[in-house]
Amino acid sequence: MRNLTLSLKLARLSVIGLVCALVTAAPSAITAQALFSPAIKVNDEVITWFELQQRAQLLLVLQAPGDPESEARRTLIEDRLKRIALREAQITVPPEEVQLSIEDMAANVQLTADDFIAALDQNGVDYETLRDFMETNLGWNEYVTARFLARARPTDEEIDRALGQTDRGSVQVRLAEVVIPITAQNAAQVDVVAQQISQMRDYDEFSEAARRYSLAPTAADGGVTDWLPLNNLPPALRPSLLSLAPGSVTDPILLGNAVGLFQLRGIREVSGPTQSYSAIDYALVTLNPATARDSIDTVLHKAGRCDDLYGAVARNPGMSVTRESQTPGQVPRDIAVALQTLDPEETAVLPGAVQLQVAGEDGTLTQSQRVRGVMLCGRTAALNQDASREDVARALTGQRLAAFAQQFLEQRRADSVILDQ
Repeated sequence: MRNLTLSLKLARLSVIGLVCALVTAAPSAITAQALFSPAIKVNDEVITWFELQQRAQLLLVLQAPGDPESEARRTLIEDRLKRIALREAQITVPPEEVQLSIEDMAANVQLTADDFIAALDQNGVDYETLRDFMETNLGWNEYVTARFLARARPTDEEIDRALGQTDRGSVQVRLAEVVIPITAQNAAQVDVVAQQISQMRDYDEFSEAARRYSLAPTAADGGVTDWLPLNNLPPALRPSLLSLAPGSVTDPILLGNAVGLFQLRGIREVSGPTQSYSAIDYALVTLNPATARDSIDTVLHKAGRCDDLYGAVARNPGMSVTRESQTPGQVPRDIAVALQTLDPEETAVLPGAVQLQVAGEDGTLTQSQRVRGVMLCGRTAALNQDASREDVARALTGQRLAAFAQQFLEQRRADSVILDQ
């Protein structure tokens, strides 16, 4: 599910480029000569009108969140502050590292570096604009790591707490999710849509995709979940989420009869008692809409407890219930995703119908479409051995480095003289 064609990518950039052209063609008091005159001064550093225009264009093509013009001003001021700090620390970035970073960025949209640079050029973004952008950020990452890494590394006790191995606290994540049912008939279309969603970084754009495509219960809220303990998430999903930066999206994940994509909205450490689980107890209800008297929602809501589901099923032909107690790693992925937000005795309908073979009275096998729902019966507490200590340590270190860097940058900005020309 990782293939989008080059032509589709270039077409997408071309559409964005048309928008850029319309924006830059608007009446402006800035003449061609004035484009290279100072627009902003940051201490003794100058930002030209041309740089502002180029950065706004680059952000628009890359679909960065926020208003391109205001974000161009903010990020260019920050880049000047970063470059001053890099000069003070005598940090330079070799050209080959910049090239490798550009190749990585191009690979993320399944283009070669040359094709990526050509597509940007077609949309009015100079290569030098991209190069300076990448060079500054690479140098800043090196600077931040050298300055703050020793303070950012978590202790063994902090990793234990994040893993839920003490009663002092844990890691929580906030997600947005898109869950799209998949069938043999719509598989190709879902593939294309899922790949497009996996490239999204803007929160509003992802939430709009959730409202449009998702059949998860969170769809009406733009796919956004509450803060979830890391231990509640399916074990297979934890490393993927911990490796994401806020705003990034997982690759499409097959969830039985659906495809799921998850955007990280935030990660935090919380204090207070926490718990991890060795077993998940749940009831799975399967219903044939053609023969059942009640809908799956009605049956699930009528039963206040897992034990009550048996009576509700007995009154509905074409319905069955199974009770399972499994380790977190054994729970099927689509069911685990549905259970992650539930408290005991809460329910959810699974997206996507299943095809079952049903034997008639004459022994003939026919296909029957069934819908499924789950009720969480309970979780059995245990120490969490599923999340990797290295994954958690890496996530906590990255989070703290970002916080230290932002605080440092804000202090440098407060100590600087920044003037509009």
